Amino acid sequence: MNIKVDSEFLGSATALTGAFLMSTGYPVAFFVFLVSNLFFIKMSISKKMRSFLVMQGAFMTTSAIGIWNNFL
Repeated sequence: MNIKVDSEFLGSATALTGAFLMSTGYPVAFFVFLVSNLFFIKMSISKKMRSFLVMQGAFMTTSAIGIWNNFL
């Protein structure tokens, strides 16, 4: 069974979910952002979007900092 993952859609959906959670005061949003970053990294690699990959690497760093500051 071959399952195709639409990384662009899932990255966008999780990013919007994370933004909503963050705006309502739930720091669990950083975990959702981390998932979004992973989807977007997968997409940027498959579409050879180097600049977008670098940006997602930076965003993943901010997600990790948010997790560190709020949960560890």
